[in-house]
Amino acid sequence: IRKNVFDGKQAYISLRKLGITLQNISFDLLLAAYLINQDFKKISDVFAYYDITLPSIAKNASVMDDAIYCQSIVEACNIIKPLLVNKIKEIDNEDLLYKIEQPLSLILAEIEINGVLIDSKLLKELDVEYSSIINNLIAFIYPPKLSSFELLHK
Repeated sequence: IRKNVFDGKQAYISLRKLGITLQNISFDLLLAAYLINQDFKKISDVFAYYDITLPSIAKNASVMDDAIYCQSIVEACNIIKPLLVNKIKEIDNEDLLYKIEQPLSLILAEIEINGVLIDSKLLKELDVEYSSIINNLIAFIYPPKLSSFELLHK
């Protein structure tokens, strides 16, 4: 079953914590919105841009109130999705969204869940190598007889 999500990476991470692996994401609304406008970082940004107001919900809301609130979010996403799909097509970003960004978000989710192995021995070797390169460049740029101050004020 193909799924539309608001934030695929976060949904993937949250469901993995429950032992569920989210598959078959067909559309990530937040990624699509971000490709259109990089100021879109959260659901309220997207909704505000499209003049969609969600009902407020109390902190001690009932399960029914929570369900109604969630339904309003789904309805808002269903209103926004075709607008985003059309804009993504218009700016020729379909491949970027579907072939790069959406698959990459799941890879990043896996990295966030599992972490990244770091080869500390290699990092130390690189530190020595790059420090040497940097020191050689500094010596080349600032000859020993001239200070950086003197070079800048010649």
